[in-house]
Amino acid sequence: MQAIRVFFKKCGKAKYISHLDLSRAVTRALLRTGLPIHYTEGFNPHPKLVFALPLSVFQESEYEIFDFAVDGEFEFEEVTEKLRKALPPELEVIGCAAPVNKLKELKYAKYDLTVQTLLSTEELEKLFAGEVTVTKKTKSKTEDTDISGQIFSLKAKSCDENTVITAVLSAGANEYLNPQYLVNFLGDKVMCSRIKRTLLLDGKMEALV
Repeated sequence: MQAIRVFFKKCGKAKYISHLDLSRAVTRALLRTGLPIHYTEGFNPHPKLVFALPLSVFQESEYEIFDFAVDGEFEFEEVTEKLRKALPPELEVIGCAAPVNKLKELKYAKYDLTVQTLLSTEELEKLFAGEVTVTKKTKSKTEDTDISGQIFSLKAKSCDENTVITAVLSAGANEYLNPQYLVNFLGDKVMCSRIKRTLLLDGKMEALV
């Protein structure tokens, strides 16, 4: 059995599909490649497929990861080409390789939030310098939560008529912070036009590979 890690983008119209729909689309694409996909065992076998970090609807990404396995040995270039042909252009395959990091080593994610605002970049950064309290909803309760401890770094810069907020946020199994909360915190001070994940990082702030 050969483990394969796939790096891909989720952009354009693909931002409108849920993670469940993405999983189904990738599963169908894997079957279309004709590769001998390795299946799980049990009463309901299915392709062994694991994603690094689900992406919320309406958000895009330049750096997504999923792992699967095949029975046999294949060149990664061949697998990459087969997947590119099987997936739509909005799910562009960057490349395939042998996994280096374990997916559980994922600790942070980097995002670009494109917004329109009358605030200066300095004013935006100052707003996030202290307590950042937002309303979080779970299945059992709604409560105000300070998320500042989950914001590792944040910078704002002007870009044409927009402002881009680049933030590194917690993305561990029990510490995931959805970037939408940053937009919620700013409220009517901004109009958000795009949330894009640009990198997945391990605990050393290095790209997860």
